[in-house]
Amino acid sequence: MQTDSLDRRDFLKLSAAGAAAVAAGVAAAEPDAKPIRVGTIGCGGMGNAHLQTMLRLKAAGEPVEIAAVCDVYQPRLEAAAKLTGSRPYAKYKELLASPQIEAVSIATPDHWHARIACDALDAGKDVYCEKPMTYWKDLGQAKEIVKAVKRNGRVLQVGTQGMSDDIWELAAARIKEGALGGLLQAQASDLRNGPLGVYSPLSNDGLAKPGENLDWDTWLGPAPKRPWEPGRFFAFRSFWDYSGGVATDFFPHILTPLVRTMELGFPYRATASGGLYQWHDGREVPDIITLMIE
Repeated sequence: MQTDSLDRRDFLKLSAAGAAAVAAGVAAAEPDAKPIRVGTIGCGGMGNAHLQTMLRLKAAGEPVEIAAVCDVYQPRLEAAAKLTGSRPYAKYKELLASPQIEAVSIATPDHWHARIACDALDAGKDVYCEKPMTYWKDLGQAKEIVKAVKRNGRVLQVGTQGMSDDIWELAAARIKEGALGGLLQAQASDLRNGPLGVYSPLSNDGLAKPGENLDWDTWLGPAPKRPWEPGRFFAFRSFWDYSGGVATDFFPHILTPLVRTMELGFPYRATASGGLYQWHDGREVPDIITLMIE
C-alpha cells in the first residue's frame, strides 16, 4: 500500500473522530497517489464520525477511499452505504475477506473490539480501533491484539479522539522544560448533569426489528445470550455485558491528555467508588464515579 503524501500511519492518526479540523491543514496529495481503500465496521455514532472524517479528507485531496461499510442493523448500514457510495456488508468477516480492503476502522460496541481487531490483522489489514482497546473485563485481549500486530506486521492505532491534536505534544514539551515548575497533582472532571444525564434516557429509534432488520445474535457475539432489549442495543454503554460505562467511555478522554503531557507511566495504585444515584431505568453501570490514581 503506497501513497505519496498520506502514509498508513498518517491516515490512522487522522481517522480519529474529530480530526476533520486537522484534515483542512493536511497537504494536498500528489495527483497519482494511490488511495487507501478502507472498510468501516460499525456505522453508529462513532462509525458515522469516521466516515464523515474520511469523506472530508477525500474532499481535501487526500488519497482515501471508503470501499465498504458493515453493520448488523440494516437502517444504519443502508444510510452508511448511501452516504459513501460504498459496498455494504452485514457480516464483518465477508468485508475482511475482500482483497480490495487495505485498512479498517472499528467502531462497534466495546465487547467486539478485540475479536474484530485480531481478525482484521490476521486478514492482512491495518486497523484503527475506537477506544477502549478491549472489553473491560478481559484486559488479556490487549496482549492478543499485540501478538496479532507482531505476527502479521501490520499497523494498529487505538483512537482516543482529540489526542492527534499537536497541543498535547506542545504541552508535554513545556512541562518538560519546567515552565510550570514541579507538578504534584492533576485534577480533571467530566460533568453530564443536564436534563438527559449520562446515556439517558435509554434510547430506542423505534425501527429495530430483530430477525428482520437487525441481527441481534451477531450483535451479542461473545457477550452472554439475552432476549432482545432496545436499551441494550441503543445504549449499550449502560450495561456491563458490553461496556465499562463512563469509566471506559468518558474517562479516557480525561486521563489520556494527562498521561501524555506529564509523561506518566503505568499506575501502581488506584481507588474508585461510584454507584447509581440518579437514573433507575434498568441500567447497570454507575452514573457517578470517583477515581484516584497514583
